[in-house]
Amino acid sequence: MQPLVLPISLNLGTITTPEVKTDIDHDYDIVIDFQGLSAQSKKDRCLLGGDTDAPGSCEGFPSLIDISWKLFEGDKMISEGQSVKNPGASWSDTVERSIGKFEGHAGHRYKLILEIKKDASSLNTANPRLKVQVPHGLWEDYGAGIFIEKAEAGVLAMIGVLILVGTFFLGGFKSRSGGSTTR
Repeated sequence: MQPLVLPISLNLGTITTPEVKTDIDHDYDIVIDFQGLSAQSKKDRCLLGGDTDAPGSCEGFPSLIDISWKLFEGDKMISEGQSVKNPGASWSDTVERSIGKFEGHAGHRYKLILEIKKDASSLNTANPRLKVQVPHGLWEDYGAGIFIEKAEAGVLAMIGVLILVGTFFLGGFKSRSGGSTTR
């Protein structure tokens, strides 16, 4: 569900991720997860670029999130985007600030390169982590699919064990009953 969870620093510069392997054919979200920020804090919402309802509502607290990204498969760039075009954030125990999404394919390996265009180092105290993940709405479906796969594998393993035990039992029984008897 989350093929990448990587602690990052939001200082100006470039971040290159390790290889990311996707498990299913689906869109994947690229988000930055923050701890300790509050949905009730107008300042926090504004600094993340998540309070865009009314023009001028974030006066005095400009968004610090300005990140462009490029997605590579091998040496080929296959997608790119910018956080300013994805202003959404979701709030729960942590805050996830969306910076983009891409279409992933099962078994493929990708690398992300992020360019931090605005110094957001003041947000580093919230332990930012870059995540590539299946959208939250699909986590239950994904988990159910994994459960079904594992259950099927377990049933097939049990059938295999029963066949092996039956073969050895019948083979041993035939060799005992088919032997010669002495009188």
